This record gives sequence, C-alpha cells and structure tokens, in this order.
Amino acid sequence: MNLGALLFGAGLLLVTVAWTLRPLFQSSDEPAPLTDDENPLKELYEQREAIYTAIRELDFDYQTGKIAEEDYKPLRDQYVAQGVEILKRIDELTGGDGRAALEAEIERQVAALRRQRGQPVAEPAAVASSGGREPTVETSTAVGPACPSCGHRGDPGDRFCSRCGTPLPVCSQCGSPLDSDDRFCARCGAPAQ
Repeated sequence: MNLGALLFGAGLLLVTVAWTLRPLFQSSDEPAPLTDDENPLKELYEQREAIYTAIRELDFDYQTGKIAEEDYKPLRDQYVAQGVEILKRIDELTGGDGRAALEAEIERQVAALRRQRGQPVAEPAAVASSGGREPTVETSTAVGPACPSCGHRGDPGDRFCSRCGTPLPVCSQCGSPLDSDDRFCARCGAPAQ
C-alpha cells in the first residue's frame, strides 16, 4: 500500500467522522420537532382509526347479512364505547381542541424551518378554536398577498396561505403575487385571471 492511498483513506475517515458528529456540536434555540415515535397522541389517533375501521367493517358485515342482529348490536356498542374513551383521552391531552394544538405545532415547526433557512418569521398568529366555522378575516402587518379564502396576509413570497392552505394568486406572466381584488399585475401589467 502506498503512502498516498493511506493518507487519502485517513482523510476520508476524518471527514466522515466529522460529518457524523456535526449535529452534536450545533446548537439550536428551537426544540426539535416531535417525531412520530415521540408524539404522545400518535398511539391514540391510531387506536381511534382502528375503532372507526372496525365499526365500518362491522356495519358492512351486518348489512350484507354476515352477522346476525343479536351479535351485531353488542359488538357495535362495545366498539362505540371504546371509541368514546379514546376520544375522551385525546381531548384530555389536547385541552379539548385537537385542531388548535395541531395548528400550534405546525406553526411552531414552520417558524423553526424558516429560522433555519434565514427567512423572515412572521409573528405567530393566535390559533383560535373555530369550532368548524369558517376562518375569520384578520388584519396583519405582513405585506404578502391576501388569501382569497380567509383574508390572512402571509409573508412575501408565500405560494400558499399559511392559515388555510389555499394557493395564493400569482401573475400568469411574471409570477409576482397578486391580491384577490387586483385586476392587473402591478409588476408587468398583465391582466389578472
């Protein structure tokens, strides 16, 4: 073995070890997002979906005549009772509003990603329990285009509304953002569609 190959191998080993240990030496102000294994609600959500599936299959079997009514009713009642218990535990862990907790976690992770990329981070919007109602129009100091669905103003360069996920309107000619009430692009003058 010659000296050049030995030095190359040692250098490659050193680079590999440094690359592998790099995350241990980086600090982050933002906590790491929860992985699926660390999420305390993951198991409850999986159990909920299993109960929903079992009830659907039981209903189908009953409707097709595979299960007699005297067997169907107690089984269905048992599954429904299990589902209610799971939903109660989910409500306890999420404070009764799983959607608000989920939206807050999504906002936190999006802000962390934007900080890592050096992008501007908007102030976190208050996540209100909407109870299934349409989102309300809010005013903001952000200068991005207004969402045509909920009125939320995101950050410049956003392609989708950070509140409801609706695609934001852009000019078909130059790609610059448009407000929902714009009739022409302010940048190139093309008619808005």
